[in-house]
Amino acid sequence: MVRDRISLDSWRIINRIDRDFLPPADAGDSLELIELRALLDQLLIDLAAFAGMMTESMTRALGWRFLDFGRRIERALNMVVLLDEVLLQHADPTDAAVLDALLEVADSAMTYRSRYRATVRLAPVVDLLLTDEQNPRAVAFQLVVAADHVEQLPREHPRAYRDAEQRLAMALVHELRLLDVLAVAGDSASAEDRERLRTLLQRLAEQLPALSDAVVQRYLAHAVPAHQLAQIQPTARRPQPDGTAR
Repeated sequence: MVRDRISLDSWRIINRIDRDFLPPADAGDSLELIELRALLDQLLIDLAAFAGMMTESMTRALGWRFLDFGRRIERALNMVVLLDEVLLQHADPTDAAVLDALLEVADSAMTYRSRYRATVRLAPVVDLLLTDEQNPRAVAFQLVVAADHVEQLPREHPRAYRDAEQRLAMALVHELRLLDVLAVAGDSASAEDRERLRTLLQRLAEQLPALSDAVVQRYLAHAVPAHQLAQIQPTARRPQPDGTAR
């Protein structure tokens, strides 16, 4: 159904992925570990190539805006879940090895080293991956872009008030901008302060799907709410010859 909206080069990448993951006829029950790693390495390259083709070649029409909005919501949600699992459910969230691994998974290790040039610590990691609007892997970056997409979506009539999806997107952006990272993740942060960070992450995990649902309901849902065309008035009772009413 979307074949005419994707370029031939993009389809070439998709077909190669499909071909690489078709097991050969003489394959055994499982792949060797080294073969699996090579296959996954190639998959990463192909997915990066496909994402690049979609980013650079797709016309910036309404369809692209919905596509990128969904990608930002998904990336933000994945990062929120990752931060919650690693930082708040780990025995020692200040463990340098854990923070190093988190930065590597988030593809932000190089950015951290170039910016802070110091030992990996919890507060700068939270700042870089949660509230930094310049880091394309940070939650705040995704929310700012998603909020801009929401603002640019077409609306039937200019309104003096904002729609539900606009208010929700703005609230999420401002909540991260007002977060005091040192207070909730600094060296002097208490267990209660860390709990505030966990509460924020849980709220983001709930509100991000809600933002997506709000956009879907307004622009992509095909169901139309029922409208009563005319108010039905109760029929007046007419007196009968025997004195009763019907």
